[in-house]
Amino acid sequence: MTLARQTQFEPQKGLFECSLKLDCGLFAHRVKIAYELVGPTHAPLVVVMGGISAHRSASSQNRGGWWPEVAGPEGALDPKRYRLLGIDFLGGAGESSGLSDLATEVPYLTSHDQARALHAVWRGLGLSQINAWVGASFGGMVGLAFADLYPHAVHQVIAVSASNRATASALSLRWIQQSIVKLARDAGYEQKGVVLARALAMTTYRTQREFNQRFNSADVSDDLASVASYLQHCGERFAERFSGDSFVALSNAIDRHFVDPKSLRVPVALVSVREDQLVPSDQMTHFAHQAACPVTVFEFSSRYGHDAFLKEPETINAILRQVLQPHVKRCFRGVRTWRNHES
Repeated sequence: MTLARQTQFEPQKGLFECSLKLDCGLFAHRVKIAYELVGPTHAPLVVVMGGISAHRSASSQNRGGWWPEVAGPEGALDPKRYRLLGIDFLGGAGESSGLSDLATEVPYLTSHDQARALHAVWRGLGLSQINAWVGASFGGMVGLAFADLYPHAVHQVIAVSASNRATASALSLRWIQQSIVKLARDAGYEQKGVVLARALAMTTYRTQREFNQRFNSADVSDDLASVASYLQHCGERFAERFSGDSFVALSNAIDRHFVDPKSLRVPVALVSVREDQLVPSDQMTHFAHQAACPVTVFEFSSRYGHDAFLKEPETINAILRQVLQPHVKRCFRGVRTWRNHES
């Protein structure tokens, strides 16, 4: 086989079926987990998972990959250099089992349940040790949960805009969003509820500065119309994929997320955005100081706030490249300020 052929590959997609013991105490049988594996067979294995709207395809090898500038050619997670594994979240909008498919009385799912699903796929496919788990937002929470459950299966976790638990303010905001969906569903307007809940969520993902720059007309009436149109569009695009049940299930899983920092034994890199309303930098720094494992926090500034992992690929790529270098010692601790164009 020539070198040229070795670097040409197609994503391997499939549905893996298994039984899972869930955090709610129930056993779920015939659970279907949709996965994608892409990259050279002998390349270092990296799990890549994003926020609740992400799916198993991060790579630009697929049209519609959710992180193409990072998990694509010349990105830090170039699938020519790494073997990338992702799954659709249980209970979400993808092809993995939904809540109603798992059992008749599954009351909720957790980040640890998602970690168990990934572990089942990883073990079932007979893959090598996970060189790194790169997770953003909810995907970072699941990565920390995976390290909590299976410390010998993963070499390191890189969590972007994700910490060991939700803040009280983030819980409050998501409670409002979930209540909107439930009220709308009870009134027969489920999709409209999802649209409105997602629109509200968008105001927490971005910053005041980004909104002011985006909507800065001399006529306030123009801004009113533009803001409404933007939020409506974001909500409708999300509602095309998500049912009310799927949204509430994953939103609630974020709320329930908890990993005891003192229980972690796997090296962790936390990537923090100073303007993130949902996962504040001081929370991530506090987590790092409490952790039993080696932790470094990389901080940078972005007007995109929580969405910076999607909108600041140059900075994310630079940080990931540094952390993933084979020669980097994994006994570091502390906070590193990362200078980018907004610092």
